Amino acid sequence: MLVAIVLSTLATVALSVWLHDGTTTAFDNWMLRVLYNHIGETGSQPLLGISEPILTLVLLAAVVIFAALVRLWSLVALAVIGPVVALGMTELVLKPLVHRTIGKDIVPNDPYPGFGTAFPSGHETGVMAVVLVLALVLHRSPLPKRWRVTGWVVLALWAVVAALGLVRGFYHYATDTVGAITLTTAIVLSTALAIDACTHAAKRRSPETAERQLTRRS
Repeated sequence: MLVAIVLSTLATVALSVWLHDGTTTAFDNWMLRVLYNHIGETGSQPLLGISEPILTLVLLAAVVIFAALVRLWSLVALAVIGPVVALGMTELVLKPLVHRTIGKDIVPNDPYPGFGTAFPSGHETGVMAVVLVLALVLHRSPLPKRWRVTGWVVLALWAVVAALGLVRGFYHYATDTVGAITLTTAIVLSTALAIDACTHAAKRRSPETAERQLTRRS
């Protein structure tokens, strides 16, 4: 997990530097043209719905409520702190700092609505936050391995399809969604490790009340 955090952090920094004060890239142009040519307007709207903030909020709220009911306070902390920090970094730090703007130079008819700063994608950050929280829940669950792997595949597909929908719907460039994925991965996994450290410290002080760790099955 530490390797994933380091690599995600380095990727986020590299993308931030590369895209600073920029607009589109060759990769963004290619990805949008592929999606534009293969997905029509009818298919574009359902794809956008997959990244709707209300969906991510409802899922996170469900995780928090369930975890609180069964007194898994480490999971409550993860489901609240991880997404909040990730979204805060996205909207309050990186977007103003990188200052990448949405352009109107990729496909005919100027489809980009001109939202302003775009990197990283807030919608994709929300999706990835939920994906990673649920992935860690599966990791510590007693389900058979095949079911956990199936769940991880479904979650990964959700993240990818949500990103594609944002690009095809002209809300973001492809690299905006990549940046959101790397940023959220670094933050949520770091949060999980920090919570594990606190849980381990609590276990040493009071073993009978400590919870299982988020990142290691016990």
